[in-house]
Amino acid sequence: MFLPAPLFEIVCEQHSPRTLTLDRFSPITMTLRPLIAGVAAALILGLPGCGDPSPGESLSLGKAALDKGDLPTAVIQFKNAVAKDPNQAEARFRLGATLRTLGEFSAAEIELRKAMDLGFDPPTILAELMACLVEAGKADAAIELANQRAAPLSG
Repeated sequence: MFLPAPLFEIVCEQHSPRTLTLDRFSPITMTLRPLIAGVAAALILGLPGCGDPSPGESLSLGKAALDKGDLPTAVIQFKNAVAKDPNQAEARFRLGATLRTLGEFSAAEIELRKAMDLGFDPPTILAELMACLVEAGKADAAIELANQRAAPLSG
């Protein structure tokens, strides 16, 4: 709590010099406050696990950023999740879909194919990957992919 200098002096004059209490207005407390805040911040930020989210937490943060429309932050969080766990299929799918939305088709195709190889929901991944290929000007590759995926169903 910040007090203007004249009010601070009035509050301090009301306390006798013999009291040793360190209330929030005492000159000692006011002097030590920045030091105490710095030590507290260092302890909080230095605790293990507090500043380094798990792959699942990064995925959740990415989804939240995506819901807010903050695509660059979502990409960063999805990349963090994939970096910590390369087999995280959902993070790869969401990264690929977000990159596609941003128009980064070649990077999106790579991530979507990796998600498909990891077994992410086939109909969802196939639709996203085909849309990515078409938007990237690779309609022939999209048709070929559709034919490859339809072949096991027909035979």
